[in-house]
Amino acid sequence: MNRGENTGFSLVEKGSVVLCSTIGKREENQDRTLFLRLIPQREDWPITTALILCDGMGGMTGGATAAELAVSSFVAAFSASKSDSIVAQLCNATEIANEEVFKRFAGRGGATLSAIGATSKGEWACVNVGDSRVYGFKKNGEVVQISTDDTLGNILSGMEVAAPPAQFRELLQYVGMGKGIQVHGIPISAPDLYYCLFLTTDGAHEVDQQFFKDIVVSAGSPRDIARRLTTVSDWKGGKDNATVSAWSINTADIKEFVPEDRGFLEVWGLPGKFEITSRHESRSSMFQGKDSEPSRSSRRRPSSPKKAERMMGAGSSHSNRDEPRSAQDAEQGKVDEMSPPSNLDLQEPQLQIEISEA
Repeated sequence: MNRGENTGFSLVEKGSVVLCSTIGKREENQDRTLFLRLIPQREDWPITTALILCDGMGGMTGGATAAELAVSSFVAAFSASKSDSIVAQLCNATEIANEEVFKRFAGRGGATLSAIGATSKGEWACVNVGDSRVYGFKKNGEVVQISTDDTLGNILSGMEVAAPPAQFRELLQYVGMGKGIQVHGIPISAPDLYYCLFLTTDGAHEVDQQFFKDIVVSAGSPRDIARRLTTVSDWKGGKDNATVSAWSINTADIKEFVPEDRGFLEVWGLPGKFEITSRHESRSSMFQGKDSEPSRSSRRRPSSPKKAERMMGAGSSHSNRDEPRSAQDAEQGKVDEMSPPSNLDLQEPQLQIEISEA
């Protein structure tokens, strides 16, 4: 997500997902959030969806850039690899994001990361590193924090300290720290108990927690939850960026979703939406970025792999589509699709995407 295009409000998938962010009184918004849906090339692999939020660490080098790289690396890794569970897939993507950010900043810059993932098989899970949070709004009216803050204050929460020092808010780990990171993967065993799940940065949840819960309960809908929490942050003086990304839980919609085609990735951000497509060309070249059919005008590819990171947040899908393939190419494509590679396993990529730091 490019700077200057990361503040605002966006409804995704007929309002079932809401992205909302405010810059406050800061010079730039260092929060980044995306929603993705991945339809793998193999029909026997489940469709996966994920909601991601990163908060760049403003006290370190390049907080906004670190958040952008963390989000783009997470999306690329989540889309390219296949794990035996959604929680493992989320954790793997987070670990790769940590490696990529560390390569760029060598520990001098980083971001928090919170994400929720689901599959068409009914699996739900979340992951968290840092002090951004995963909350759940249950159908019985209860608001619960599902994630655990990676702060000194949380570790020492059992101590009775009347006025905790500022050091209690310091992060114990973050995406970009390199070796030693412990990613918190949390399965959500009963998603139907929740009306919605939502992610927040500290600028949105740093209020009295009872007041926070009252706002959520009175808001009711994911749209109003996101709007009201970010508005309250501004009312309090807007000392920090505040982002809330909410996901209405409807397990039937995810399980019953039937894609028109296979092998593409859809990504929504505050700036808009873009898509990446792929199809089987050969065993060594799975991701081609070309339309599998000339009539698929809504599919497009990046102009070059070096733009992968920028596009993960740019959210633009309004370029001209590729020229239709020749009859010979089309016929070869049919042969390839009818003869998938043998010995497929978890090492086979769902989509092959290059991660770029340029």
